[in-house]
Amino acid sequence: MGSFKDFILVQYFMKGGPMMIPLLILSIISLAIFIERLIAFIRARIDTQEFMLMIREVIEGGNLDEAIEICDMHRGPIAAIIRQGIIRYDQLKRSSTIKARAVNKRELVEKTLENAATQELSYLERGLVWLATITNLAPILGFLGTVTGMIKAFEALAKQGLGDPTIVARGISEALITTATGLLIASPTIIFYNFFINKIDNFVLEIEDSAVDLLDAFDNLEQGIKSVAAEDE
Repeated sequence: MGSFKDFILVQYFMKGGPMMIPLLILSIISLAIFIERLIAFIRARIDTQEFMLMIREVIEGGNLDEAIEICDMHRGPIAAIIRQGIIRYDQLKRSSTIKARAVNKRELVEKTLENAATQELSYLERGLVWLATITNLAPILGFLGTVTGMIKAFEALAKQGLGDPTIVARGISEALITTATGLLIASPTIIFYNFFINKIDNFVLEIEDSAVDLLDAFDNLEQGIKSVAAEDE
């Protein structure tokens, strides 16, 4: 069995010079963020259509407490946002102050939904700024390694002349390895970043649709209450 230094990747790492250390750190950070965010996005997924059907049914039936319980049974940003909207509507509905009765409930609930959506989206976006930074930083560090490698090559050439080309080759090899490593790190990282951005865009659309469904359910509930009151009169 060969030693640790016999592995090809280890050999390339050692030949790449000191710039390989920060590049290695960036690659580890990129992979760690990808795994952590992937798990977070998987956990955040729910069947939004089925969830909102249940929510609308119980809200239009006048059972807000049950709607909140349904939200508690589901994880993810959409359930959390809808829960905040229901709680806010219930607070306005229970309020006995003249001011609370006079304000537009729909506008206040919309504001609550917007604030909740901002908080949930900020959680989904957590770590993505680091992926974007690594995408830009890795090639720069690779090119910096190229510069230092070429400097070493020319310094060796100035000292040794053309008598020993292997000395010059070491510097050129270091230059090429760091450039390739920087690009190899940046390429999957930008794929990770765009993947999560696309997922967030999908979440935004689902959040908007769910918010509209919730507000429509509240409108239907209000109309039902008014109809019952009119019949009693």
